[in-house]
Amino acid sequence: MKTVLLAVGSRGDVLPQIHLANHLIRTGNEAVLVTVDDQLPLATEHGLDAISAAPGFSFAGSGRDLDEPRRTRFENPLGTLTELKAILRNVAEPMGDLLDDLVDDGDTVLYGVLGAGAATALGATRPCRIVQVAYAASIPTAYGPSYISAPFPARRSRVNLRASRLAHRFFMGLSRPPGEVIAGKHGQHLTGRDIHHAVLGSPTLVATSPLLAPPAPDWGELVTVTGAWHPPQSPDTATHNVPAALQEFLAAGPAPVYIGFGSAVARDAIAELRVFAQSAARAGVRLVMRRSDWSTGATPCFGDDVLVVDTVPHDWLFPQMAAIVHHGGAGTTVAALRAGVPSSIVWHNVDQPAHARRCAALGVGPLGFAKSKLTVDRLARLLIDLTQDLRGYREAAQVASHQLSLETGLVTAAASLRRWGAL
Repeated sequence: MKTVLLAVGSRGDVLPQIHLANHLIRTGNEAVLVTVDDQLPLATEHGLDAISAAPGFSFAGSGRDLDEPRRTRFENPLGTLTELKAILRNVAEPMGDLLDDLVDDGDTVLYGVLGAGAATALGATRPCRIVQVAYAASIPTAYGPSYISAPFPARRSRVNLRASRLAHRFFMGLSRPPGEVIAGKHGQHLTGRDIHHAVLGSPTLVATSPLLAPPAPDWGELVTVTGAWHPPQSPDTATHNVPAALQEFLAAGPAPVYIGFGSAVARDAIAELRVFAQSAARAGVRLVMRRSDWSTGATPCFGDDVLVVDTVPHDWLFPQMAAIVHHGGAGTTVAALRAGVPSSIVWHNVDQPAHARRCAALGVGPLGFAKSKLTVDRLARLLIDLTQDLRGYREAAQVASHQLSLETGLVTAAASLRRWGAL
């Protein structure tokens, strides 16, 4: 019996499953990671051999290669969903064929939202176990604090349950194309309703901190909030892939602020960086800012107090910052909390507004604002508030960091898989 980890998506979707695959292998289990071409180097970087679900296909690259009207659809939730479904249609046949050959009787398949259709079809066409992996409080529930977009976020309500089930069915239906390929090869038909019910009936690992996803009383024994999935850090890997220019910049002056929106799309990435730099200058802080994954063209110089970086290990970088402003993605939010420094979120869509509210409630920083409201003045005021720390943000951030340090996400995840008979 082996565990097949189906990790389709951006870095934030894939990296936690890389960590879990390595943990399973270290503890004597057979694990195979299936991802997309873009993420194969990430797996290699962490010492894991992975299989591409669609050779020659690049998840992020497909977006960069789109014409401008289609690319800018990624800036709003509906456009993002439309493009993700188109991407899955493009990879449906090679992904479906690969998984149909790879998954044997008795195997376990771990899947995220984009892999739900394939996992459902695999579970329907052979005796294998399927286990959902969620990175946010996205499991249907009546309890508002435990759901990312509850109509009544502060209390229990049947409206919350109905709304979360409707949203669940819609999101799971997006993952149909690869599942239809698998089902069709076995003379079966797959519907969005099939996926919705299969996922609701399968065990779920919520791979984030209970600080961000408080367990709901109506989730039952098939849902475990494990804590975030992080491997033990060693001194040898702490500075892995850290540019010398960044280390020199950090040593040259007081701790800077970090601003970065990860893989979130900007209509004009250079103009966005310019807003960051102007806001930092107005707030009187040094700045490390990250280029968007979708940035194209040369990056201009923004002065001696600003450094532009590409991907840098958050666990290494964030604790050295005076404060952090980010987009609120699941992995970045956890990394910011673990760092123990003030942070705030400029949210884009999906789970990010909920993460912004949770972090503000924890007291680690002020409530940010929607990306659509980003201006130099508004961001400068946020930076001043964060760095002056008039409300005890740093103390609250250190309390949250300590709580996360006590979590054992990978160990808890493996223990749950064993309890469910999936290991």
